[in-house]
Amino acid sequence: MLELYHSWPCGHSAIALIGLHEKGLRFESHYVELRSLEQYSPQILVVNPHGHVPVLRHAEASIAGTTELLEYIEETFPTPALMPADAVGRWKARVWGKILNEDIAPSVALLAWHTWTLPTLGTAERARLNERVATIPIDERRAHWQLALGETDFAERSPYAIYKLGVAVSRVEAALAQHPWLAGAQYSLADIYLFPMLVVLPRLLPQVVNAPATPRLLAWLEAVRDRPGVRSALSFKPAGAQLPANSLEMFVPGPEPIRWG
Repeated sequence: MLELYHSWPCGHSAIALIGLHEKGLRFESHYVELRSLEQYSPQILVVNPHGHVPVLRHAEASIAGTTELLEYIEETFPTPALMPADAVGRWKARVWGKILNEDIAPSVALLAWHTWTLPTLGTAERARLNERVATIPIDERRAHWQLALGETDFAERSPYAIYKLGVAVSRVEAALAQHPWLAGAQYSLADIYLFPMLVVLPRLLPQVVNAPATPRLLAWLEAVRDRPGVRSALSFKPAGAQLPANSLEMFVPGPEPIRWG
C-alpha cells in the first residue's frame, strides 16, 4: 500500500498528488498541516528526519525529494508512462526537474509566501507561529523560518527571485515553441514538475507571464489543468483537513533556502 505524507495541493505536495492521480494509483493520505509546523513533529521526523513533505512510504521505504519521488513512482508503476521513451526526452525531463528545484520552486515560494500567505496571518496567529518556530528541533530549519517571518530577507532576495523566474519562463516559452510539452511530444514528469509552480505566475508576476509575452506558456497551463488526473489531484481533500482558500497559492517556507513549499 502506498502512503503519502503531504500538505494541501500546492507546490511540491501538488506535484506528488498529480503524479499519483495521473498514474491512477490508490494511496493512503496523511495530511500534514504546514502552517502549524507539523512537518517537524516527532511523527513526521520518523518518516523523514529532514522534516519536509511530500514523502512516499512504500514497501517499508520512505521516498522524499519530489523529483526523486515521482521517478520512483514511474519506475515502480511504469504504466501509463510519464517519462519520454527516448533518451533525449528523459534527459530534458530531468533538466526541468533540476530547474524546478534550483530556480523555479524557491523563487515562486519566496514571492508567494510574502505576497499571499504571510499577509493572511493575523497578529495573534503570527505570534503563535513565532513561538512554534522557536521549538523547531533542526537548527537550519528554525533559522530559515525565522528569516521568512521577517521582511528584511524578502527585500534582499525578491529581485533575484523575479530575475530567476524571468529566465525560467523564457526557457519554458522557447521549449513550447519546439514541441507541445516541455520534454517533447509527450506529456511527462517535466510538465507535472513545473505546473503547480508556474500556474500561479499570471497572478503573482503578471508583468512576466501574460498573453502578449508568454502565449505558449498560458496555453500549456490550460492544457495541463484540463487533464483528468490534474483536476482530481487539485480537488483532492484529505479527510479532516482544513484547506486554505486558493490552496494552490498558499506556499510556506521549506526546509532550506533552495526548497520552499
